Amino acid sequence: MEEDVLGTRRDALGNEYVQCTRCGRWFPRQQMTLIPPEEAIELDETQTQQIALCPDCKARLEERE
Repeated sequence: MEEDVLGTRRDALGNEYVQCTRCGRWFPRQQMTLIPPEEAIELDETQTQQIALCPDCKARLEERE
């Protein structure tokens, strides 16, 4: 079921929008910070794919550092 919903949402939004890996909200691709998986280890994330951070989550992550 979840894959059906995500597939439909992706069709409706197209490739112009990306879902934030942390909060799950959707943002225009140009607003996102994309982090490759090899750098995710430094962020204490266990991702095998690229991480996409929205401006809010990126700011919170920078505050932690």
